[in-house]
Amino acid sequence: SFAATAGLLAALRTGRRDEAGRFGALSLLLRSSASAVVVTAPLLAYHGLRVGPLGLVANLVLVPWTAGVLLPASLAAALAAALPGHGASDWVIHAAERIAQWTLGTIEVVADGAPDFTRSGPHSAWAVAASGLLALASLRARTTRVRLAVAIALTSLLVLVPPPALPPPPPRLVSFDVGLGDATLVEGREGVLLIDAGRAAAGGPDLGRTVVVPALRALGVHHLDLVVATHADLDHRGGLPAVIEQLAVDRIWLPPGGRQESAFGSLVAAARKRAIPIVERGAGDPMRRFGDLEVTPLWPPRETSAFVSRNDRSLVLRVGVGDKRVLLTADVGAKVERALVASGTDLRAQVLKLGHHGSGGSSSRIFLAAVDARVGLLSAPCGGGRGLPNSSALRRAHESALSLWWTGRDGAVFVGLGDPLTAWGWEPAGSCISR
Repeated sequence: SFAATAGLLAALRTGRRDEAGRFGALSLLLRSSASAVVVTAPLLAYHGLRVGPLGLVANLVLVPWTAGVLLPASLAAALAAALPGHGASDWVIHAAERIAQWTLGTIEVVADGAPDFTRSGPHSAWAVAASGLLALASLRARTTRVRLAVAIALTSLLVLVPPPALPPPPPRLVSFDVGLGDATLVEGREGVLLIDAGRAAAGGPDLGRTVVVPALRALGVHHLDLVVATHADLDHRGGLPAVIEQLAVDRIWLPPGGRQESAFGSLVAAARKRAIPIVERGAGDPMRRFGDLEVTPLWPPRETSAFVSRNDRSLVLRVGVGDKRVLLTADVGAKVERALVASGTDLRAQVLKLGHHGSGGSSSRIFLAAVDARVGLLSAPCGGGRGLPNSSALRRAHESALSLWWTGRDGAVFVGLGDPLTAWGWEPAGSCISR
């Protein structure tokens, strides 16, 4: 936003006066749009976000709408909120809220339906540097047509130059950074599996749309053989409707009783709209193969009581690819962990997703010993939100000699499931707080 504002100011300062007149307003709008696009494109490319020339066209509508409708409505709502409460003030605030919601909703619909010829994924250093030099050159141009031409050239460059492939190559696991939530990709050489997709709240951010889908595209994933909703907590299943609306999905797994659970309503509706089959899976169901991925449900039993907590009814999966195994425990606690150990199930895995975001009531010593993993994954924010991860769970993980990777501290975590087993974090944040 700061970069875009700087570009708009530069458009005003370097514009030629002889462009005023009958088409002066249109010329200013085009120059402003081109300036905002060129200064933000290098930043978008650096962070692996989608870049394309559609912004030049979209701004022709959005800039006047924002200046003429959205901002005045917001200012009116701010003034109304400062006045003593009465019906007129509430009406103004409500109207401004509806305008803002309609604006964001329309942008999302148009963006989803627009031709997808943009590239996603972090560009190479030379592409980012070249786009930065073009942006600086554009800001020095005094005529609108030159600035517009540079903007088109710059965005076309970033569209045509493919981003480099992200290491490690498949087979791999990626634990996305979705704050206090879960979203995990397991990608073999042939099969692709997504487990959960982070939080989405009504009227709030949808991490499936804003984080998981862009990340999947950046990884070159446009088709999912299997999508799993481990349980109905919002921080796990919330982003899944956005994922299945925007990517090709073959089938969906839910825990036993999931189709009748009201919290899964939006996911079930989205799946029916796309004619995606939904299957309930639990302990005792056979292993299923998706390409080179072997997916085995280990928990919960189908006869699990409805009075058992939603977390302890989470779908626990073991995923095998080659000679590597990944154990994904969702939000189950120590009671379920002990039941899995007592059942005699082979829990051994090289990679373990720690249960319930590192809760103190999960990752028991007996369970960690049974799994005997080399790499541990923890999906939780850096600040220790809601006391997660818990310091006792972290201590037990370290005592078990796990190489622990934490999304809040390390960013999205990449694990290479080949030989040797490797792990690295996308954007390390340094030290984190645990409680």
